[in-house]
Amino acid sequence: MVNEPQDILSADATRPDAGSFLNSKSLQYFLALYPLMMSMGISGGIMGAIYVVYGIIHQKITSKLYCQVSIKYDDDTFKWVNKYMKDKGHIRDDS
Repeated sequence: MVNEPQDILSADATRPDAGSFLNSKSLQYFLALYPLMMSMGISGGIMGAIYVVYGIIHQKITSKLYCQVSIKYDDDTFKWVNKYMKDKGHIRDDS
C-alpha cells in the first residue's frame, strides 16, 4: 500500500493512519471553526478599541461640564466663598 497524498479534510476512519493528527476529526472541527473564532477575536478587539476611545471622549466631555475648586480652610478666601455658598443654598450650615 502506497501512501497517497490526500486532502487534510478527507479523513477516513477505516484507514490505518486515521488516528494521526492531520486526518483526525478534531482537526476538521478546528479548521471549520477557525474562521469564526478569528473573526470573533478580531471583532472583539475592534469593539474593545472603540470602547476605550468612547471612554476617553466621555471623560473629556464630562470633565468640561464640572468645575472643581480647592481652597484651604485657613485661607481668607475660604471664609467669603463659604458664606456665599451658604447664602445661595448650595451648602447647609451644619454648625
